[in-house]
Formats: sequence, C-alpha cells, structure tokens
Amino acid sequence: MPEYDDDEAIARALQEQYNQEDTQQQRQVSARRSRSARTTNTNNVVATAPPEQVVRGQGISETDEEYARRVAREEERLYRYYQRRQQSHRSNNSSSSNNRPSAPIIPPPVPVDTNTSRSVTFDVCRSDSGDTHGTTSNEGSAVAEFEDEEYARRVEQELLDEEVARRYQENEEARASRVVARQVATERPPRYSFNCFCGYLVFATVIGAAVVAFFYFFYIQDNGKPRDWIWDPSDFADEDPFDAKKPDDVTPWRSNGRGLNVEVLNALEDNWDEFFYTAILDWDLGYPDSLTLSTATVEKDSNCHLHPTQGKVKVCNGDYGRTSWKGINEVHIDGSGYIYASTARLNDFYFDGNKGSMQYTMCHELGHAWGLPHTDETFGNKDLGNCMDYTLNEADNNTPDLSNYDFLFRLYGLVPDAEEYIAPTVAPSYAPLPTFAPIGELVGVSQQQEQSPGKNKDNGKTRSLEVVEDGYDEEIRASLADARERIMSGKRDGVRTVYRGSRGEVHEADMVKGHKLVVHKLLPTAR
Repeated sequence: MPEYDDDEAIARALQEQYNQEDTQQQRQVSARRSRSARTTNTNNVVATAPPEQVVRGQGISETDEEYARRVAREEERLYRYYQRRQQSHRSNNSSSSNNRPSAPIIPPPVPVDTNTSRSVTFDVCRSDSGDTHGTTSNEGSAVAEFEDEEYARRVEQELLDEEVARRYQENEEARASRVVARQVATERPPRYSFNCFCGYLVFATVIGAAVVAFFYFFYIQDNGKPRDWIWDPSDFADEDPFDAKKPDDVTPWRSNGRGLNVEVLNALEDNWDEFFYTAILDWDLGYPDSLTLSTATVEKDSNCHLHPTQGKVKVCNGDYGRTSWKGINEVHIDGSGYIYASTARLNDFYFDGNKGSMQYTMCHELGHAWGLPHTDETFGNKDLGNCMDYTLNEADNNTPDLSNYDFLFRLYGLVPDAEEYIAPTVAPSYAPLPTFAPIGELVGVSQQQEQSPGKNKDNGKTRSLEVVEDGYDEEIRASLADARERIMSGKRDGVRTVYRGSRGEVHEADMVKGHKLVVHKLLPTAR
C-alpha cells in the first residue's frame, strides 16, 4: 500500500481499496454459489448480524467463509491504519520546525456488509502468536480508546519527568554543599607575595623619611629649640590671646615725668642706616612728643646683645640663620622695676632686601625698647596702621601712629617746651599718624633736642665711633647671660612664656638681685 502524509488521504485510499475488494469478492461469491459450503471456524470474529443470505434456513455455506475472510482482511487493514496513525502522530509532536496544527483525527473507513447493508466495526488486538481478532463495536470507539491511552501515557511521562528533575536538583544542591564545605575545610590563609612586601616597605620608608625631615627642619635647623614650635598650653597666659595693655601694665624707663631722654647706639651694617635713622626720626618727632632721642655710632657688633650698656639702647644686625625670629628685643629690668638697658637684633636671613619689612621690623623693635607693648596681636583683622601691630602688610604699617605716641605720653609725659597735648579721657583708638611739618619746622620738637650736640649727629654718611662703658658689674653680667641662655634654649627653669602666637613670642627669666630679662621675638611670615 502506498505511503500517505495526510490521515484523510489514507482514509480515502482505504475506502477505495475496500470498495474494489468488496466488488471482487461479490463476483467471487456469485461464481461459487453452486459449491457446497464448508464449516469455517470463526470464533475470533463475530459480526453484528449475519447476512440475510446465510440465515435463510441454510447451513454454513461458502458465502460465510468468504465473509469471514473479508472480516479478517478488514481487521488487518485497521491494525495497519492505527500503526501509521501512531507514527504520524509521534512525528508531528517531535517536529520543532513544523508549527502547523496536527491534522484532525479521521476514523478509518467503516466496512459495510453488502448482503445485510449493515456497518461492521472491529476492536483490534494482536495476540502473541500473531493472530488477528476483531469484534464489532460502536462507530469511533477505537479512536477514542487510542486517544485516552495516549493521553494517559503522556501524563504518566510528565509525572516521571518532574520526579526525575526534582531528584536531580536535590542531588545537585547536596553536591554543591559538599563542594563548598570541602573548599572551606581545605582553604589556606593568603600568602604574602614579594611584591606585597615591597609595597609595605616603600610605604614605611616614605613615612620614616617624612618624620626625619620634620625633625631636621624644625629641630636641628632651629638650633635645637623644640619649644619654639611645639605647642605647650602652660606657656600661655590665663588672659585673652590679646588684652591690650595699659600704661600701668608695662615696665618703663626711669623718668621724672618730663619725657624720656635716651641714647641709641648704632652697631649696624651700613645697609641698615637708612632704616635706623628713619625709625629714630619717626619716634622722636611724634605728637605728643615724649621722647628725646640721641644716637651714637659704635663698632659694628652682630652680638651686641652680649654687650648691653646701662641706660642705653643698642641696635645691631647679622645673618643669624634659621632662628625662627627675624627681629628680637631684649629688655633688662632692674630690681626696682625699671628698664636697665635694651638691645635689638635684626636677622638678615629673613629679609632678602625687602625694604618694607626691614623698616617695619626696625620700628617695631625700637618701640619695645621704649617699653611699648603690641597694639594688636590678632591676624586677619583690619590693619591699625602702626608698627606695633602684628600684620602681614608690613610695608603699610612701618611707622608709629597717634596711639603709640599717646601711650608714651602716659608713660613719660611731655618733653620740655613741647607743644601742649591734652590727653583724651579714653586713649585714642589707634588714630592715623598726623601730618608733620618739615624737619626744621617741626611742632613739638624740644629745645633740648635742638641744642643736644649728640642728637642725630650721625647722618648715615660719616660714622664717628664712640667708646661707651656698659656699667655692668660681673655678677649682673653673668646672671644676664644665664637668663638669656635659658630663654633661647627653651629651658623651663625660671622661664615664663608671657605670650606665644603665630607672629610673636614674649618670654621672661629671673636674674639675681631681683633683676629679670624680657625677650620679645618677632617671627617671620615665611621661609
């Protein structure tokens, strides 16, 4: 029988073949009607009703034998039909590229008994010996039974697949847990590689070098004085960082209330003469006039602080190196509480030819020599316009102003024949410096100043050296040297830090016979 892809085509082909064979059988039955019938064992096939020709009172004839054979052939055709139907159904389910729906299930052709005009159906089964048996049933029962069995097999297979998948997942999870546990049990601590060790070594070397550099620049280069840069809370006074001092709070020179008359010794290099004499004039020609200053040029002495002179102010300069100060003033106070002598030093290391800074520092250190305190020690506020103010703008604050002159007036009074000055009830709030007349017409210049032969006799061009006796006895001189060494080395024995800030420091040290040394340091802004 030829192969067909469509169930409907198969059914039509079977129907045509059935009709042909039925016609042929009818012809054979007509030809053999005269022959006697033989009994045929048809126990395996039972028709729904025998043909009319057979049951007309005659026995089993030849027609019955042919009928049995025809039924057997139909059973064989049905069996082959269902086999091909199963194969076609399985091929449609397994094909992933063919998306068209499966062909509808068409029942096989129903054979028709030509003698009785009744349809005959068969239940198909195959015995172990290969015999074919058929029984008649209702139309379409074989197809329904086949579909139920196929559906049952599918459901059973899906349940089996689900169970297999569940067991597989459980086995995988158990295996993964065992693998993780085995890895944790066999895991070893990390081993440091050579590159990792080198990285740590480089980091430690950099940190060590930074620490060494820090101590070198701030300790060794600072002449071994760590107290100059290490913060110590005990070094600060209990007062506010700046509490403006009044005349009663400072130590003055001994005076009779008619101004201060003091000589200033010039032990400076020639390049400082311009700034020295400018500062002397600024302080001497103020209003109110409370100072009578005279100058004398002495031998250049960068260590003038080692040779102070009683009753005089001595100024010198030199390149003292990285001392952490650019200007320093030492005031020697006697046992009676008055200034005994004063020296000022200017460190060329920090100036680099900056004239504004040089003039500011000269004016500032001479102001301490007269006994003046700072007018302000706060940075970041508005400049006060005088050289006793801590400022970063030194070029615009390098002269005294009315507040400084008023403070001197309250300390020493007016010099003889000076212009009258009525002091305000409240001290001036750092008023700007008044405008002065030319030097020959100065208001407030005393007769003593004009007649004093030593007053400003140095003009910066001709230096006439004078020999001045210092007036110190050996005990006071030795005590002064010891006090200076204790302050400059940072020792605490008998040393008090009155003030320490970012731009200045004030220290005190006790001496013999009730004397003491007060040191003012002006710190650099850079370098």
